[in-house]
Amino acid sequence: PYDPDRARELLAEAGYADGFEFEVMFGTTPSLSELEAVQGFLADVGITMKIRVIQGAEGVKIMWGEKAGEALALPFGTSFDPSLNLGYFLPDQFRNPGGLTSEAVAALIEASMVETDPDARVSIQHEISAELAANPLALVPLHSVSGAFATSEGVSGLRYLPSTRYYLDNVALVN
Repeated sequence: PYDPDRARELLAEAGYADGFEFEVMFGTTPSLSELEAVQGFLADVGITMKIRVIQGAEGVKIMWGEKAGEALALPFGTSFDPSLNLGYFLPDQFRNPGGLTSEAVAALIEASMVETDPDARVSIQHEISAELAANPLALVPLHSVSGAFATSEGVSGLRYLPSTRYYLDNVALVN
């Protein structure tokens, strides 16, 4: 839950009683207004987030390619297989420029990659999530945006997948 007082306590315990400052690179998503809202919430607890506007995929090049940025604001979509997003938490991976990991997370990821039983994989994925929630590493999700759309009864062929992607290639209006 949103608890600025507790956040300030945790910052003090971590040695940041006076807060800290960092720069986040921003391209097109999330929207600037969303990022400014996060900036305001962080300011409430003493964290100064400077926003640096960049072009398109320049942040990926700087953050992951050159390993030179402090933070990058970007969308993080779901995948059909959560294992596809685990490169953020393994050392020597393109999407983990700081190489931050833990032995527990690395072992769980390895186990999830070789497990063939779907129920066992789900259980391991839950363990990974719990470990990352208790001991955050490089990736820090700040907020989530949900979208919705509606169609009339005459629309057919729209495919909307659990990955939050929709496809319009077979959409038709039926009278």
